[in-house]
Amino acid sequence: MAWWNPHLNQEEYATLPARQVKVKPASNTPAPDLSTPVAQAQNNNGYWPLATAVFAGLWLLTLLLWWWTSQQNSKRVTTVESKKERPVVKADSLDDAIKANNIGEVLNALLHELSLRSSHKVTLQNLAEISPALAQTVTALQAAHYGRKPTDTAELYQTLKTQLAAFNTGTKQQRDSALMSLNP
Repeated sequence: MAWWNPHLNQEEYATLPARQVKVKPASNTPAPDLSTPVAQAQNNNGYWPLATAVFAGLWLLTLLLWWWTSQQNSKRVTTVESKKERPVVKADSLDDAIKANNIGEVLNALLHELSLRSSHKVTLQNLAEISPALAQTVTALQAAHYGRKPTDTAELYQTLKTQLAAFNTGTKQQRDSALMSLNP
């Protein structure tokens, strides 16, 4: 038998001499009959194998239906996207959108123009990083159009045009932020 000796910090083996022990039957019990066969254990698992098979089948059916619906949805999305045509933004579409007083088209044309000038995609979320003044003007335009009391936006559109004309991606002054001065 293997055991650990903590004093020597190593594993040691203990051996005992072999002994034979004879056990005599009790005097008042009859001898067992070894000729009778032992009853076979019945394989009665109940309803669990059937329930497991049913749930496995339902799970596979769910996977199949999920795959089938995802294939159908992807076909629908591609057909809907292929039917949609995105309008081409013209160079003078900002002026056209301002004349039509269409704030959605004004914002789209502005973002497109800024993306062309800065050579990376400009969104309303990152507009404040690129030009805080333009972001403030856009916020004021949105408030004027979508606020409870619509106001005249002619002056805001003129400010927007002036700021867009002054916007130049090469000048550091346009892209300056509070942290830019800390990191030269």
